[in-house]
Amino acid sequence: MSPRFWISLCSTGLALTLLDATLCENVNAERALALGMINRVVPRDDLLSEARRMSEQLAGFNHDALWMTKRTIQRAASMSPTEALEMAGDASLVMRLHAQRGGS
Repeated sequence: MSPRFWISLCSTGLALTLLDATLCENVNAERALALGMINRVVPRDDLLSEARRMSEQLAGFNHDALWMTKRTIQRAASMSPTEALEMAGDASLVMRLHAQRGGS
């Protein structure tokens, strides 16, 4: 499976992925944004500076908290809403305790 279809499947679901795959149409930036495949569109001339700005912002976050957040969201995707909320609450508690104990 091509990365494009995997991203589409994860972000837009089976029906739209099948439609895109069978129609063989290119997905431009505006359509990708509307489908939730990407989170923003920036002018080509601003792309590198925006990528640097985002990377600097991410680099400034607590790495453990960032890892825990990413992992929690990935796991929550396959859970019921109740299970996901419970797990997110547990993860939040662990990270607060870590921060209180001076974790970096």
